[in-house]
Amino acid sequence: MCKRFIQLVRPAESGSGRSLYFFGSSHYNTNLILSSAFSTVYVTKQSALWMLFHITFGYNQIMLKIIRSKAFFVLEIILLALFALLWVVSTLPGFYDKLAAIGYAYCHQIPSRSFLFGSHQFAFCHRCSGLFLGIAWAFIWQLPAGKAGKVFTPGKVIFCILSLFFYVADSLNNTSLTVFGSGHSLYPPSAILRTLSGFLMGTAITILIYPIFNNVFWIACDPDRGTLPSYKAKVGLFGTDLLTMVLLFSGNTFILTIFDVFSALAAILLTAGLYIMLILLFFRLEIRFDRFLEGKNFLLLGLLFAVVQITLIAFLRFRLTGVWYWPF
Repeated sequence: MCKRFIQLVRPAESGSGRSLYFFGSSHYNTNLILSSAFSTVYVTKQSALWMLFHITFGYNQIMLKIIRSKAFFVLEIILLALFALLWVVSTLPGFYDKLAAIGYAYCHQIPSRSFLFGSHQFAFCHRCSGLFLGIAWAFIWQLPAGKAGKVFTPGKVIFCILSLFFYVADSLNNTSLTVFGSGHSLYPPSAILRTLSGFLMGTAITILIYPIFNNVFWIACDPDRGTLPSYKAKVGLFGTDLLTMVLLFSGNTFILTIFDVFSALAAILLTAGLYIMLILLFFRLEIRFDRFLEGKNFLLLGLLFAVVQITLIAFLRFRLTGVWYWPF
């Protein structure tokens, strides 16, 4: 590089007025010296970036080898078991209280805005229950589409925008206007509307996230095929949501227990799915899979991150309030 620099700044034969005396021996053209200096800085910068790329790439490769190893799989299982044990020991006794502790990391759990059955309360409020049950049903109804990965269609975009608008509008009507505002809502707050807004928003979230996940996770993802390709699938999804809403307001303890478990699992799996995508994107899509079990270590790692997040948020809230339930 130094040799190239010396060759570029040969003495100027013209002896122009813009030359300068350099190192006490010869005249050099100022423009040549400056351009050569900038070239040297540029080449040095490019070399540094190239070196940084190789270091990062090498680090990614090391991390990939570690995550793919059998030892890491065993470690993930052990850590998940330890967190499960911590959850059982540290939260309130009783099956429903364990579920409620999961909802404690996501939801306000105001009793007057939650489903009650017997002496038990749902893990989530009306809106969050609809949200996570909507996510669960949308996920199940998209499974037959396999590795379909078409994210946007005109109908899907319109549905998602309308669902978001309804979700935000009803949330403001139920909270900001009545609690923090004038005390008067635009329309009477309703448990049915809260639950419906949750179902629509949960469905909208999942019909976007599911094909994105497929694009990130699968090698053979089909980006031109939709995840709800037929009207039968769409009618089935919304019909299931409607039936679930009716059953939620039935007050049947057995049915509500099933939905309580279902919504808690959906919350965990949604969080895990988002972490899985972030992990794979961190590695710049250098690794994708043909079969589901090929990515088991990455799936468990996403689940582990989700469990850690839920545990930290729940215990932080408990640390601040001293209680495992509303009023905080």
